[in-house]
Amino acid sequence: MKRLSKPLSEIDGPYEAIVVGSGYGGGVAASRLARMGLRVALLERGEERLPGEFPDTPAEAMRETQVHSAGGHLGRATGLFDLHVGDQINVLVGCGLGGTSLINANVSLRADPRLFADPAWPTGVGDDDLAAGYDRALTMLKPRPYPDGGPDWPKLNKLEAMKTAAPAFRVPLSLPPINVSFSAGYNPAGVWQPACNLCGDCCSGCNTGAKSTTQMNYLPDAAAFGAEIFCGVAVRSVSAREGGGWCVHYAPLSLGREGFDAEEPIVTADIVVLAAGTLGSTEILFRSRERGLAVSGRLGEGFSGNGDVLAFGYNNDPPIDGIGFGQDSPRYDYRSDSRRPVGPCISGLIDLRAANEGAADVERGMVIEEGSIPGGLGPFLPGVMAAVAAALGTDTDKGDFFAEKAREIESLVRGPYHGAVNHTQTFLVMSHDGAGGAMTFADDRLAVEWPGVGEMEGFKHVAANLEKAVAATGGTYVPNPIWTELLGHDLVTVHPLGGCRMADEASEGVVDGRCRVFAGNEGAAVHEGLYVCDGSIMPRSLGVNPLLTITAFTERAMIKLAADRGKTIDMTPAAQQAPDAAPTTVGIRFTEKMAGRVVPAGGGAPSDCHFVVTVIAEDADRLLREAGHEAELIGTLHLPAVSPDPLTLEGGRFNLFTETPDKAATKLMEYRMPLTTADGRDFHFLGRKLIHDDPGLDLWSDTTTLFVKIYGGTDDRAPLAYEGTLRIDPFDFARKLTTMTVTNAPNLLVKLNTLRKFSMFFAGQLFDTYKGLAPAAAPETTAPAG
Repeated sequence: MKRLSKPLSEIDGPYEAIVVGSGYGGGVAASRLARMGLRVALLERGEERLPGEFPDTPAEAMRETQVHSAGGHLGRATGLFDLHVGDQINVLVGCGLGGTSLINANVSLRADPRLFADPAWPTGVGDDDLAAGYDRALTMLKPRPYPDGGPDWPKLNKLEAMKTAAPAFRVPLSLPPINVSFSAGYNPAGVWQPACNLCGDCCSGCNTGAKSTTQMNYLPDAAAFGAEIFCGVAVRSVSAREGGGWCVHYAPLSLGREGFDAEEPIVTADIVVLAAGTLGSTEILFRSRERGLAVSGRLGEGFSGNGDVLAFGYNNDPPIDGIGFGQDSPRYDYRSDSRRPVGPCISGLIDLRAANEGAADVERGMVIEEGSIPGGLGPFLPGVMAAVAAALGTDTDKGDFFAEKAREIESLVRGPYHGAVNHTQTFLVMSHDGAGGAMTFADDRLAVEWPGVGEMEGFKHVAANLEKAVAATGGTYVPNPIWTELLGHDLVTVHPLGGCRMADEASEGVVDGRCRVFAGNEGAAVHEGLYVCDGSIMPRSLGVNPLLTITAFTERAMIKLAADRGKTIDMTPAAQQAPDAAPTTVGIRFTEKMAGRVVPAGGGAPSDCHFVVTVIAEDADRLLREAGHEAELIGTLHLPAVSPDPLTLEGGRFNLFTETPDKAATKLMEYRMPLTTADGRDFHFLGRKLIHDDPGLDLWSDTTTLFVKIYGGTDDRAPLAYEGTLRIDPFDFARKLTTMTVTNAPNLLVKLNTLRKFSMFFAGQLFDTYKGLAPAAAPETTAPAG
């Protein structure tokens, strides 16, 4: 499929609408705003990964894990698995283009209709537009149950075990609708998807492309209608723009800017939709409130883990086949492989929301789903599961001790696809928890707190039901290892909800029934054009996988937004999209900071001035080969004489070692930066480094000194406003070297060769100028294929 994201250097505001985040809320919002004919930008903090690029080994899984805790942040800021360690409740979400849809099980269940009778919801949410939202969500996501027993579709052992367990609850087993393709073809967004190969690796990212994440439907639909998608953009806050609309303050990740204490660039739009997930959108509004935005005092309240419980049935009598195939997943073919298929992560459901369990009290309803564990975690499981089962497990069938020990030894010796681990069932339960948690914000860090949550009676009721399910297949019931008395009964949720909950007025919630942000602590007044559309708006637990309801509510919000603004959402079916035939180029980028002083052109007091910019060459060979040696520039410039806020650089150009026709034996490094202030004024920055062999050792001075002119307009034909000199501090120069990064390299060899070619080109140019201070070398211009 085509890559959807554009280089950060192509961010070019103002936009009519900006969407922050790319999960179910962000995907829907971007698609529908683009279909209204608006100019849309979507900003995603994570990376774009295509099928085949998701982690499938223990080493890759570790590299793609980031952890937020009271002690700080560990791991890459764009790691796929984003774990937030809170006070008695922990949250796991996805980070990447597609959000948590990349790592969830894609179950599309409607919430129990009785939940909408709860007065926690604002008036009128269950209207015809919500029904239309559900219909549109189902049309785009196209969920369907696993074709159990259908032609060419085998029985799944983990599903057969659930069939054995269901009679213990006096309900039939259900096959839930899941967003997975079971026949190859074009999906409703016009994207070609292969059929599921039953590899079981849904929750580490689908490397076959059969899982219908937002990356496969809403996001390509948005791009097809003109939305511009940018990855590696962490939105920090929003602020009102003078004259109307919004400023979105962001930090470009993975560009090495953090060490330079760089200001946050700004991009503007009339409409902003925060869809960064329950944690992300709440954090952005907290930070925005600290910076002056009026927001309800209810921000952060009403956090729910959706009653999530994770547990295991270890070492069951029948085989389960619940471990994905990891590195073998893309090549696995259940039709010809001797290994039994795992199947989609969740394919079976024991629904206890109605008959027996939930008929009288909706709060006691729950759903029990089986699952699979990604193959990348498989090597850890034999030892871990044996130890945890011995310490915490409850053996529901003590009559087969020797058979169980034999399977345990087999798993320890032969690995997770044999013995006890291969006989282990994973369970995920969704229930109700009262939404009594809270998110707080201090020292620029979001924290999740819920003292005593694990002690709630509802979770003990869930545990009793899970033990009953495990007993049906003769296994050992193993609760989530951290849900123990020793560890304070901490919980883990993969379905965080609340924090920006809906309400009729600001004294009760953060957004109204149309997802518009309230403009203060009281009343129903809202910020025009500022929305939140994700799980954070839910005022309570849903008791099922929440993706379908989040999608439907966002569809509803977009229907109402279009009506409010006199727009029509073009619902024409998407055209079939051709595969991307363009080869991916290997690029290079680096970040630098320069600082100094400039003086007004007409005289006056000098002003401090500094910039932090990233030089981006999407095609490193082209940068070295063409005479202009041109790359792109993005970043910010700080000039207090013009604005207390940073000036944002968009569409800048950098030229490396170009010839100067008017000066012999002199070369230029040139910086051209179109700059925009937060209030919309334009400036143009022109900076030049003159590389010339003057008497004495002047290489350092020439390569670190920039002569600057700043014009009061859109280009250098405008009146000159300031001029001066900026320089690189030696410490910043050393930091600059650490930011040198090769992008899109298929392997380490290509990465190292690209760095070598760039270094030799740079050294060769200096040699030509300074005659012997650096070794000469002619750059190669073609990277090796492998």
